[in-house]
Amino acid sequence: MCNGVDDDCDELVDNDDPSLSDNTAPTAACQSAVVQLDGAGTGSLVAADVFDAANSSDNCGTVNPQSVSPGSFTCADVGTRSVTLTVNDGNGNTATCMATVTVEDPTGFCSQVFCFDSEAGSLIDYIEGLSISSSIKRALTRRLELAIDKFCQYPASNTVLSSLEYVIAYTQYQSGRGIPAAAASYIIAEAQALIAAINADTAVCCSGAGRGPDGIEPAQEAGACQLDVAPNPFRSEALLSFFLPEASPVSLEVFNLQGQRVRLLRAETLDAGRHTHNWDGTADGGQVLSAGVYLVRLRTEAGVLVKKVSLVR
Repeated sequence: MCNGVDDDCDELVDNDDPSLSDNTAPTAACQSAVVQLDGAGTGSLVAADVFDAANSSDNCGTVNPQSVSPGSFTCADVGTRSVTLTVNDGNGNTATCMATVTVEDPTGFCSQVFCFDSEAGSLIDYIEGLSISSSIKRALTRRLELAIDKFCQYPASNTVLSSLEYVIAYTQYQSGRGIPAAAASYIIAEAQALIAAINADTAVCCSGAGRGPDGIEPAQEAGACQLDVAPNPFRSEALLSFFLPEASPVSLEVFNLQGQRVRLLRAETLDAGRHTHNWDGTADGGQVLSAGVYLVRLRTEAGVLVKKVSLVR
């Protein structure tokens, strides 16, 4: 009991009794923190930054900040975020709490970058909205989707530039034929802008949908984690379902194609197994979102999974 009393009457105060072990988890308390991104658009924090020592307690010892997840941030995280703090009592017992972190961009770096994935995604939406042959649409959108995927994995990949060059050449060939001349000019100009941003080194992947630093795809990085959205596209409500191979702090969020978070759906520690959550197509605060493509991101201790979902009105 760690109360200075010999509770089991063996002539040893429990604190000093080697036959007894502490199996009571500590009580964790969190505090808010601010992360300021540097001139390269990155920032980080450590467990101690969100640890509220005054309001944390333990029955038999001290509470120590152990880890925080996530601990690193980019332009896609600007705004209010939720992180999970894990503490321990030095005797093998742990506890968690959720902290609110405000990510700021004091240098203005994030407003200067070119979100490659969102710009290419907008071009895909434009092409899909044209009244042209489905085969032409497919030829262009598949190349753009490939460019997004490869850029978010390996920004220096030659596949990205070759895919964009194909879009330009194919559109030039179809201009005035399968694609109206004005629309073709717009597509070509947008593809050229994507190439220019890559060459100027101002293009970044804002959605966080790329591979990890070791070249591991998100689904692999997250082990056996799964994320599904149904129906997709959806009109009024989508069911988001995911599987966790083990208990983990989880954040489930929705982003627009500009890399801005529009809805925080869940931020808590969940048990292993399958979980579901309904999303009605609204943003934080209840604002009804316009039709378009959004990204659902599941972040766990094991990694990140991202699913594209289409909202129709």
